[in-house]
Amino acid sequence: MYKDEIEDFRQWESEEAAFRTVGNVKRLNRHKIYDIDLVECYLARTNPQLRQPK
Repeated sequence: MYKDEIEDFRQWESEEAAFRTVGNVKRLNRHKIYDIDLVECYLARTNPQLRQPK
């Protein structure tokens, strides 16, 4: 579900898309999912603190 939303926002260059993408990545990280394709995702001005697997 969260990966589908990230895919929906890919290539959409807006603050809303950026913050929604980061929110979805954080939700996936909470479920210990770290293999997330962020190629061509707009993340400007979000300052994401994305987790790396331990």
